[in-house]
Amino acid sequence: MEGCAAEVIKMESVEVDPAIALEKVYKLTEATGVSFEDARNALRACNWDMIDSMCYLEKLGKVTAYGEHKIFTQEELSQMKKDMTQLEYEEPAAKKKSAAFFSKKLVIAKEGKSYASFPLLLGVIACFATSGGAAVLAFISMMLGYEYKIENY
Repeated sequence: MEGCAAEVIKMESVEVDPAIALEKVYKLTEATGVSFEDARNALRACNWDMIDSMCYLEKLGKVTAYGEHKIFTQEELSQMKKDMTQLEYEEPAAKKKSAAFFSKKLVIAKEGKSYASFPLLLGVIACFATSGGAAVLAFISMMLGYEYKIENY
């Protein structure tokens, strides 16, 4: 069956989840301005395919409005596709920041010589796990001339 191309479309019963059917009927009425009954009949006639249903309703001359939908030019569609593709590949800012945090290490040094190096996250966890005891030890070691640096791996 060709959907819109058929002159007379035979009503077929295709099993569709009622919630999905209702959502499709609602979206089709919103997009085309037809009644719920016309939208339901068109969807049934076109095997619940939205595009074929819109074409079918247009062919019958029942489409009164396109609601808030805009008809886009080919250039606008190309630009939107490009923008969407770019969005798919961009990492969210929060993900970038968390990756930066996990790529750091804490270095303990004295007089230019490194004595310890471990992930920054481990140092933060040690402070919480020891109820601040690690922070007190870090403060005492700084009084003895040790320095703490945060570096990239």
